[in-house]
Amino acid sequence: MHGAVLIGTVALAACDGASDNVVSGGGNGGVEVPARYAFESNFVAGVSSVAYQGQICRHVLITALTNAVRDAAEISGQEYRGQSVPYFDDTIVGAIADQDTAQILDLDLPVPADVATLGDLCGTKHLVEKLAGNDTVTDHRDWNTEFEGVSGFNNAEDYARALIREASEQAATGTNPAGQPTYVTPDGRDLAQFVQKFLLGAVALSQGMDDYLDDDVAGKGLLASPERDGDAPYSAVEHQWDEGYGYFGAARAFAERSDEVNRTGVVDDNGDGVMDINAEHNFGASTNAAKRDVGASDEAPTDFTTAGFEAFKTGRAIITDAGVGFNEMTTEQQQALLAARDAAVAAWEGAYAATVVHYINDTLNDLAAIDDPSREFSFSDLAKHFSEMKAFALGFQFHRNSPLLQPVMEGSDESRFQRLHTLLRDNPPCQAGICTNEQAYRDDLLEARALMGEAYGFAQANLEVW
Repeated sequence: MHGAVLIGTVALAACDGASDNVVSGGGNGGVEVPARYAFESNFVAGVSSVAYQGQICRHVLITALTNAVRDAAEISGQEYRGQSVPYFDDTIVGAIADQDTAQILDLDLPVPADVATLGDLCGTKHLVEKLAGNDTVTDHRDWNTEFEGVSGFNNAEDYARALIREASEQAATGTNPAGQPTYVTPDGRDLAQFVQKFLLGAVALSQGMDDYLDDDVAGKGLLASPERDGDAPYSAVEHQWDEGYGYFGAARAFAERSDEVNRTGVVDDNGDGVMDINAEHNFGASTNAAKRDVGASDEAPTDFTTAGFEAFKTGRAIITDAGVGFNEMTTEQQQALLAARDAAVAAWEGAYAATVVHYINDTLNDLAAIDDPSREFSFSDLAKHFSEMKAFALGFQFHRNSPLLQPVMEGSDESRFQRLHTLLRDNPPCQAGICTNEQAYRDDLLEARALMGEAYGFAQANLEVW
């Protein structure tokens, strides 16, 4: 965990190692913030009020679907070309439900018995129900008609299904380039990376930022009820915040680990020989935050990890300590909660934005190998890096306050997001398995990198080194 960087208007402060409990009359509303993401119930003495298994389920489902795309025998099955796609639709039954959770996640340790199989973990939960466009109460736009960033698509679900179907058809027909995995297309896209990273945006980021952490819909997110949620040990608003945290993906002892550890983030924190995926496993954005902190320039160190984790803990502490709804909080509590939310979201989106920059640089490096006789060009590397760059970048549209949704310049009808995807294109300069180091595309990628730096306040040193 490193120094500081400005993301939007939120400073990411430096901190390393486990934090002590903090009491302050300033930025956290005067509440005690624990070292771990751990909060006792206000309703049942001695019981934890933290719960977000549904979010962990969907992280695991994204991993399982990505694994399936990489398995030619599995993905070539007709079901992946139909309207009831395993993992994606309501199909967590039979052999799918019996799958071993630890095996899906490639863990060396077993997981708790109550989540040992995918059916135990997820029950009837699936991905498409939470995909942008299908949870319309909180969607800030209609993702069934206003999805952007890919030519020929204006519906987020249609695009997700098209990716899966394309992977299935290509595996079934063997139309992948010779010598390449079945999920790599002749025009230079890695469909496994596209599926995984697109869903991290269209499900996890969309749900986290536009639902659970938002304050624009009565009864949802920060405006949820402070009353006990049925017979659960938490209030509705506490649970909404936890669900946002679950989609960020950080383990509850996140700050006690180094960035090098958190970039993979599989740690048996309590030493019981079991990997508690609801508490000890990092998923999604939390791992990208650590990767970008590790890779930041010494001239401009970043600390997405600490900024995000401290903000999530602080916001939860304010909600739990207040014990009332947002509208009944004091002005100080409201301001502190909104500041914590903004900092959490800024660290999350900033980590993904830095990751897009990272893959812009990787793509430029891959293309350069085409014209360099001293290097060996890798088609699969280019496809992987382009696909991660593009798919992560599609996610920003799902956050209504993203700096990329602002005009590219004052008075322009074009948003930064639209400009970014024009520059990134739908695929690298490849056709029929042959790629070129096209100068015009290299120039577009450099412009896209500069646009990301301007939108997120990234230092030039990091734009070059990530």
